[in-house]
Amino acid sequence: MVFGLRRVFAFSLSTVVGYSVYDAHKERIWCTAEAEDASEAREKLRLKHVVMLTRHGDRTPITLNLGKNCSMTPEERTFWHSKLPSSSVLCYLADLHPVKSKQYVVDITMDEISGQLTEKGLMSSIAIGNQLREKYVEEHRLLPKKLQPEHFAVRSTDYRRTIQTAQSILWGLYPDGERAEHNQIPIVVAEPAQENMVIASTACPRERELLKLAMIANAAAATAPYDLNVLGESLRHSLGIEGRLSWLHVAEVLICRQAHKYPFPQGITAETVEQVKDVTSHLWSSYFDDRELCRLTSGRLIGDMLHHLELSRFDRSPVRFSLFSAHDGTVLALLSSLKVSDRKWPEYNAYVTVELYEGVRSKSHFVKLLYNGNEVRWPNAADNFVPFEEFEKVARELIPVDFPKECQAKTQTPTRHI
Repeated sequence: MVFGLRRVFAFSLSTVVGYSVYDAHKERIWCTAEAEDASEAREKLRLKHVVMLTRHGDRTPITLNLGKNCSMTPEERTFWHSKLPSSSVLCYLADLHPVKSKQYVVDITMDEISGQLTEKGLMSSIAIGNQLREKYVEEHRLLPKKLQPEHFAVRSTDYRRTIQTAQSILWGLYPDGERAEHNQIPIVVAEPAQENMVIASTACPRERELLKLAMIANAAAATAPYDLNVLGESLRHSLGIEGRLSWLHVAEVLICRQAHKYPFPQGITAETVEQVKDVTSHLWSSYFDDRELCRLTSGRLIGDMLHHLELSRFDRSPVRFSLFSAHDGTVLALLSSLKVSDRKWPEYNAYVTVELYEGVRSKSHFVKLLYNGNEVRWPNAADNFVPFEEFEKVARELIPVDFPKECQAKTQTPTRHI
């Protein structure tokens, strides 16, 4: 069955839309950092661990009935089915790196179209894996040339698209020829009560409460890049929406159509899509200006990331690469929590990496943050490398001390769909 899969997926990374091959000249095996101690200035650093949070790849629309002028017809359903990966490829992925979960059951034949990873999304995820291989296997030599599962920890939310994205990234990181037949990296899916990568989770009433209050207050509307009343009325008319307009739902449907050149309803243009994206980014970024909301949405995930880094820092684990596969809101919330967000909506396959380095001579530890492969300067930092202790301090301020207690609702808010 794996017949020809290697041949089918042989491709040039430069041909994958929206993704460029990693420029090996941007990084060097030995990096430098400015240290407070002059004797440590320009000290050689060794990469010890990478934590990566990624959004899933390109997908089909989640909202099937946006309005009377934008509801999924049988013809459109057929169109989206044609964009899905083949069952043989999905079965191969499921066997390659299986899911470790009590509740998740792989059912490749299930007839679902909503929110499914497309072939385009699978291919771009493989391309990300290839980029990671070039950087962390070939260049930094953090990871071995042949797959050794003990060096990996992988977790995904309980969605096919995020699980298949993680599997595709791992496939690109270790193609068939670079792995033993039975070497598998299990994809861990947390129990619902422990899941910390889904925004507006029912497990945290206070989180949902804060989001609802922010939406009802609508304070960010005054500083929005467009007049929301005018743009909203235009969208209602073009899409046939009756009642409340969800910017998030409108954005995700139009982005899917645009990515696959599926016709827009009359009155919707490419410019309209960019306007909706801008508004959605603006509104949700403003929600995450609330530090309490950041603690509840990202704090536990940041705690998990910190735990992986600390284990490597003290050489207490063989894991060198920790992968978290989640959603756009997860990425935006994390960037906002760390105060490094560009306030733009994370695209498909957007990813954040936190790299842990050790001084070859001093054994001091530093952290570097990257977004989509580009270095990000920490707030008030003089250099892209920050002492681990500074990162740890910021992280611990965001980790809830008593999550169940902090998640208790505090007010009565009107019922409103998020």
